[in-house]
Amino acid sequence: SQRVPIPDFDERALATGLGKAIAAVQEMRRAGRVTYLHCTAGLNRSPTVAIAWLVEHHGAELDAA
Repeated sequence: SQRVPIPDFDERALATGLGKAIAAVQEMRRAGRVTYLHCTAGLNRSPTVAIAWLVEHHGAELDAA
């Protein structure tokens, strides 16, 4: 398992940690691991990481992701 801590409701921290979070998801997926994204508040962070990963690694359009 991997953990990429990003504080709740901190847009700057999310922007700063997004690349690391995307890389962690990609590493887990390459290893064939089932990957769950979770954030305490259930707002913003997990969906943002999922969308960014889909755009970066699967070529999804932003609106479609």
